[in-house]
Amino acid sequence: MAKLIVIIIRGYQVLLSPIYGPCCRFYPSCSNYSLECVKRHGAFLGTYLTLRRLLKCHPWHEGGVDLVPEKSPLWASKSIDESKRENGLEKT
Repeated sequence: MAKLIVIIIRGYQVLLSPIYGPCCRFYPSCSNYSLECVKRHGAFLGTYLTLRRLLKCHPWHEGGVDLVPEKSPLWASKSIDESKRENGLEKT
């Protein structure tokens, strides 16, 4: 599945992107971001991250640098115990 997504994105980059020119408000461009997401996180999570990024692509968002997260944003949150230890709230 990931290979199919990569082929679709590469097709967009070769066939359609040159027509539109460099107009992405983010760095890296949305298609490059999408490729990196799929390569790093797989087809399912990569597609989720891509859709989340595309939803931010509108005139009211300032854009800027938006790098692919190192860890999965869905499952990378710290446990409650880790957060308590870091904030000094753990009972001794």
